[in-house]
Amino acid sequence: MGAITALERKCWPVFMNEAPSCHEAGEGPDWSLIYERYPEFVFGMLDPDSDDLLGAGHCVPVFVKGGELPDTGWDWAWRQSMGPETAERPNALCALAIIVDPEKRSSGLAPLALATMRALAIEHGFATLYAPLRPTHLDRHPTVDIADYVTWRLEGGDHFDPWIRLHERAGGRIGTVCRRSMTMSASVDKWSEWSGLPLTHDGEIIVPHLLTPLNVDLAAGLATYIEPNVWIIHDLAGAAIE
Repeated sequence: MGAITALERKCWPVFMNEAPSCHEAGEGPDWSLIYERYPEFVFGMLDPDSDDLLGAGHCVPVFVKGGELPDTGWDWAWRQSMGPETAERPNALCALAIIVDPEKRSSGLAPLALATMRALAIEHGFATLYAPLRPTHLDRHPTVDIADYVTWRLEGGDHFDPWIRLHERAGGRIGTVCRRSMTMSASVDKWSEWSGLPLTHDGEIIVPHLLTPLNVDLAAGLATYIEPNVWIIHDLAGAAIE
């Protein structure tokens, strides 16, 4: 767990490691829970020579009613899988994160991690793998609506976004957008520290690495980021483990 946590801090923007999320209660996700409840759905990828951790994946079982995917995306998946048990038996697997050491990107580890998640879903009898996906390059276009962004294609038909493109090549398809996938609130001072920007006026502020503007409320001393994602659906019925 410690090695994966260290890799997360190396890979993710600081706000994703420290901002409270999941999140009406203002509490960040306790990642230790996933290791306690679903160790079979957490995996690491090691360097064969040094045994250094190069990548990792986390996924959780969820119940999706009638294929209806919620607008709260990632937060919904976390709350459902980590909350009290219910009578509804999980009927799908949901990806929470794939991380790859920045120095090892473009080495085939991301496709391997995704293939591993698909295989885990099949092994455990799930016909669908869902992913509330954070588009890799949407932070370069923070004023573009995500519903428009997910329609962008390169000449030849491949998706513009590398992460969506990877999922499509693996057999996934674009579902609905989830505009409130992650909600992260913290003090204005904290967001200023994380962003390196002086947050001195109210309203929407463009912040590096955020997919949409940060909303600042100076009177309340609070800044809130609501991250949009897009649901990617992998239909696995009849699929073989790769």
